[in-house]
Amino acid sequence: MLEKDIVIIGAGHAGISCAEALRTKGFKGTLTVVDGQKGFPTEKPPLSKGAIVNGTSEDYSVPLLKPENWYVENNIDLKTGITVMSIDRINRKINLSNKNTISYTTLVIATGAIPIELGITRKHPQSFTLRNSKDAKEISRAASTLKSALIIGCGYIGLEVAASLTERGVKVTVVETEDRPLAKISSSAIAEKLVEIHERKGVKFRFSNSVVRIDNLKNEFRVLLQTGGHEIAEMIITGIGVSPDSILASKSSLAKNENDKNSICVNENFVTSDHHILAIGDVAKRVGTEKRIESVDNAQEDGKEAASYIMKEVKQPRGVPWFWSDQYDKTLQIAGLVPITDANKKMVFRPGKRGDGFSVWSFVDEKLRSVEAFSDPSSFAIGKRFLSDELSPTSCEIMDLSTDLKTIYKRFHTKANPT
Repeated sequence: MLEKDIVIIGAGHAGISCAEALRTKGFKGTLTVVDGQKGFPTEKPPLSKGAIVNGTSEDYSVPLLKPENWYVENNIDLKTGITVMSIDRINRKINLSNKNTISYTTLVIATGAIPIELGITRKHPQSFTLRNSKDAKEISRAASTLKSALIIGCGYIGLEVAASLTERGVKVTVVETEDRPLAKISSSAIAEKLVEIHERKGVKFRFSNSVVRIDNLKNEFRVLLQTGGHEIAEMIITGIGVSPDSILASKSSLAKNENDKNSICVNENFVTSDHHILAIGDVAKRVGTEKRIESVDNAQEDGKEAASYIMKEVKQPRGVPWFWSDQYDKTLQIAGLVPITDANKKMVFRPGKRGDGFSVWSFVDEKLRSVEAFSDPSSFAIGKRFLSDELSPTSCEIMDLSTDLKTIYKRFHTKANPT
């Protein structure tokens, strides 16, 4: 018998994707989505970009994940501005901050992840992290009056916020413990290009460094660095990564992965140590996967796949993971997981057809593992197709600029699928 009452905790990309897939696949029972943030669920990618650049404009609002009437049309009971305080696993119900309870047949935890904040920045005024539209609006508002910012962390969020604030006329300095941006997830060629475009816009980087103390001055901060130098800034944004929001799992004694920031342990079908509870998206670490992937695409795919399991459908093949980042007028796209730490990796640089675009193709033992494309959408599309179809050109073929990528792909695809 199919489930009667499904409750989803979290209205981000994973939770809403799961709710949509359940209805699409024919689920007719009660479907409730609960989220602590007020208002209709919004897209996440614009928070570090459009929401900061345009956040003070009366005409701008963060794009919604779904139109407001979508929830009524799909008979989804959306409860926002309400926190789930605990899970009663014995009686199968959740206890809410408004003192109400909701019963479930199956519970889906899609609480996502929360920004990691440094103790030295947490108590300071004009210090921000970025998780939701409220945070983005506060940063955007601050950028209207403050003229300098220090960003701690040089991952996607740090770089995107740096670009957005620079476009607002704010002088930006970025502090990073590693010796380059995206050190654990991208190639050095990509990192060098990102530094180049940011420095051209006036951003200053302090690599191989960390913040050790923050002193309040009259209208600004003096930030002392581990190397002994200092920076002056009027606002601070911390973007050093996120941790799975697994507090409910801890309270409910669900199994967690202590080696992965206490993410919730799930099996291949996203089922937790309680077979009535699933976990999806950034909060979950699935058995057998190389790593927990924090991306919009991964969250949405988790939601669809979990819905298939709940509806007892045959599992469909999953696409290759992919990511993107917009900075200024440039776009970085990545398909697959870049094998940064693999000793046998080989990275091939291939110029794009236009402007300063290029791609980096990473191989391990001559098997294609990832494609990074900087302002080179056609190379990204073909690389993603290679990976999705589990086809691998040789590194020599990618290095051969006399042969078009489409021609290489067509040759491999024809060979793998003879008529």
